[in-house]
Amino acid sequence: MRLVKYMNDAFYKDMISELECGFQNLAWKFDHYSPGDYPRPQRITIGSNVFPFPLAAEIYRIYQYLVGYEEAPENMYDTLNSLCELVWVNPFTSKLNYNIEWELWERTKLGLFVRCSFIAIQLEAGESINSKQLALMTGLTTPGVVKKIRDGHLKAVKKGRTWVISADDALSFIKSQVEK
Repeated sequence: MRLVKYMNDAFYKDMISELECGFQNLAWKFDHYSPGDYPRPQRITIGSNVFPFPLAAEIYRIYQYLVGYEEAPENMYDTLNSLCELVWVNPFTSKLNYNIEWELWERTKLGLFVRCSFIAIQLEAGESINSKQLALMTGLTTPGVVKKIRDGHLKAVKKGRTWVISADDALSFIKSQVEK
């Protein structure tokens, strides 16, 4: 089942381009330490697909899951954690723990992809999600999801200031939004 409405091949390619730019920036920084002596990306081929670096192939498998073409990869959680560490761990601060600034990172394709992937893991485990998370999966705004709840098109429970949607209801809603 397709879990994220707006993800497509162009989204995937743009996300990989973002990641490649990040790696190029890291290479530029590394060049200050050891000029010309930094790792170069190694293209790999799997089936008929050519990937610019091995991590892109792992990301592609998760992307295929999110758009409904494959089952969730066994190593999906580990790959997502590796991506989070790649982006958020700073070796100069000596911090092993990191806090992801989701509001900031969700503005990038890679951050949005990682966030939606973690939400998919929650749904697969039968865990409830909130209205903001459902908005990310469907491409609606959070107020748009809340309007669907208030209009009776989506079941949810209000907990404090947050609307909580069961995994089954969220998946049914996602399916209805994807089919539009």
